[in-house]
Amino acid sequence: MQTVSRGTTTSLMGMAGSGPLITTELLSLLAHSVGQAGANVIHELMRTLRTA
Repeated sequence: MQTVSRGTTTSLMGMAGSGPLITTELLSLLAHSVGQAGANVIHELMRTLRTA
């Protein structure tokens, strides 16, 4: 997840990239786009990141 986060650039209205997509934001986006089983995995990853 962190590799994907670092390798993904965010932009505002198509402008030049403004940096990596924060890992927790990436997880949040994924949680909204997967089924219930996938969402449970994403939420567990979020809890693990918060604990770390």
